[in-house]
Amino acid sequence: MKKNILVLLLCVSAGLSINAQNQGKAVLTGTLDNYPGKGYLLYIDAHNHVKYDTIQVGADGSFRLEKDFPQPETGGLYLEYMEDDRSVKPLYLVNGTELHVDVKTMPGYGKRRVITVPTYSGVHAVEADFLYNVDELSFSPIFNYDNIAKMGSFAIFQQQMRAKADELLAKLSSSSDKVFVGEQTKKLNASLRERAFTYVWAQYRAGNPIDQDSDFLKITQSIDFDNMADMQLIGQYLTWRRLIEAPNELSGVFSIRKIKEISHNQDIINAVAENAIFGFLVMGGGEGMTQTWQAYEAACTDKESVEKNRETYQHLLKFGKGVAAMDFEMQDVNGKKVRFLDVIKNGKITYIDFWATWCGPCCMEIPYVEKNVELFKNEPRLQFVSISLDNDLKKWKSKLERDKPTWAQYVIPDNFHSEFAKEYCIKGIPRFMIFDGEGRIISVNAERPSDPNIVNILKSCMEGM
Repeated sequence: MKKNILVLLLCVSAGLSINAQNQGKAVLTGTLDNYPGKGYLLYIDAHNHVKYDTIQVGADGSFRLEKDFPQPETGGLYLEYMEDDRSVKPLYLVNGTELHVDVKTMPGYGKRRVITVPTYSGVHAVEADFLYNVDELSFSPIFNYDNIAKMGSFAIFQQQMRAKADELLAKLSSSSDKVFVGEQTKKLNASLRERAFTYVWAQYRAGNPIDQDSDFLKITQSIDFDNMADMQLIGQYLTWRRLIEAPNELSGVFSIRKIKEISHNQDIINAVAENAIFGFLVMGGGEGMTQTWQAYEAACTDKESVEKNRETYQHLLKFGKGVAAMDFEMQDVNGKKVRFLDVIKNGKITYIDFWATWCGPCCMEIPYVEKNVELFKNEPRLQFVSISLDNDLKKWKSKLERDKPTWAQYVIPDNFHSEFAKEYCIKGIPRFMIFDGEGRIISVNAERPSDPNIVNILKSCMEGM
């Protein structure tokens, strides 16, 4: 991929009809106040269908794109050249109109050390700004678990969500695109209902009851378990019910069993079963995979899907608990070649973080790795290791120089093309694994360092030594 470019990621078609006046191509122009003079954008998989174009960036950070869109498009600029905030900046591009966006860097907050803020101008600036603010809603204090846990009731939570949504919708009052306004209003209102479970997740984390608020229970009673449109709510409902009914049961097994009790729609049952096994197959297996597979195979009537997944499942059976780890080659920060087994076969429990500098969720986990390293600094039976899948070694080393981690750091330059990644089905990161002192697998799909249970899990691993 060429350097000095931006990628225009066309994420989701808005599905709108084009007015007769919107003739000619859509034009996108913009400036970047923080462009370092080099860098490129990586694509983002949107709904399993990726379309992207590259945009040449001038030395002054300016760029321009002209493109024909059969339908108005929502999309985004992914700022790969940024070290911290590489998030997608939404766009709304319509043939015959021009949209301009100025991207500025500002000090961050919380886990976001810096943020990039777009300012839009042009015919559809209102629509693009609305999409940006909807995305930013996730960072609102409304969705901060600590704040939610302090709210007196679900009704208060709902009131605050509704007020924020109305504030965003008010910004659309000047939009002339009534179809866009109607669709986005419907979408935002639906998202408020889907976000209802955020309230109980916050209460659960705080140790509060999660099944006693009558207003929240009304939301759960409104779910149509036979309607695919409620699929996202159904998934959250099943997670909630497991915490209440069977917290020690495997989540996938519980979800499959429960959905068969409450739904008459086999497509929904299939979807829940697929979702239950999907995490194991994508994340390389893990404890509970076989039980979940058996439940999935018995419940799913989509035999073509079952057979397609079976090959991956049978491959992953080779990586169960107690199986010897495969060896592979990696590099340390000085470029020296190191064997994986030489690192983990030293009598210590090894907790491994697979990550990359371009992976936002990976970087968000690093402070938690650091926290656990500090917590166990006097524990000789445990070691932490980070293995990067970066192919840009300069960026990897640059981040290490800034962060100054105190635990072992290695890199696999072949990243996802490496034999190790292929063998362990590493298709996404962050990914965490635990091995015993003899180089045997404890888990190839371990909990994240941010998981409150990870401390007890690591202690439990050491007890067996």
